[in-house]
Order: sequence, then C-alpha cells, then structure tokens
Amino acid sequence: MSRKPNQFIELDGPLFDPNVVRNFKQAVAEGIEELADEGDDVMMAQISAGGFVRTGQFLRSVDVVFVRSSLDVIGYAKILPTAVWPDADRPTRTWIARGLRGGVKMRKGFDIFARTTTVLRQMQPEERIARRVQVVLE
Repeated sequence: MSRKPNQFIELDGPLFDPNVVRNFKQAVAEGIEELADEGDDVMMAQISAGGFVRTGQFLRSVDVVFVRSSLDVIGYAKILPTAVWPDADRPTRTWIARGLRGGVKMRKGFDIFARTTTVLRQMQPEERIARRVQVVLE
C-alpha cells in the first residue's frame, strides 16, 4: 500500500512564474530588435562604402521592420532599404544584387545584404540574447 505524501514543497522564483515563457519570448524579441538596430547601421555603412549615396535617398531609406503577431511568438526583424533605384519599374533592391532576376541582368552588386549578415553573425547574437534571457530568469 502506498503512502500519501506528508510534506509539501513550495517552489518560488522567476523560473516558476506562470508567465516565464512569455517573459522568455519578450527577452528574445528585445534582443532581436537590438541586433536589428545595429544591423541597420551596418547596412548603411556598407551602402556608403559602396558609393551609393548620390542624393542620400537610398541611405535614408534603410529601415528596420520588426514583425511580431502577438506576445505569444518571438517574431523576427528585417533590415532593408525601401528606395527604388535607378528606374521605378525595376523591382526594389535589385540594383545592389548580382545575377539575373526574371531574365533581366541586374547591376553588378556589392553584396550589401551578405556583408551585413556576416557582420551581424560576428557580433555573436546568441550570446547577447542569452544574456537577456539570463537576466529575465534570475
């Protein structure tokens, strides 16, 4: 015959908070936003280094878009220039890429997206986000 437990253990702390998952997702989302803001500056520097600052319109068009449908998801960030150059009928951002798109040869690019990605990966985003999560769970 089994015994009934006669001791009760009360667990307390941020790890046992009912909103721990939401707090975790919020911390990760804030870390992603912080990295995206830095990535915005990196992309602007890449554009300037490539010499694409004729009027400054393209440089000013670099923007961060953070997409998060609710607090139950972490979301993601996009860093992108929104200006169209040189012709309005060309798809946005094709002039800084290499190769073909829809059979149309694009201008020789400077790999601005790839270089921005490389710099962001070198910033060790996992460690930055882990620190934010650690603060939330302490």
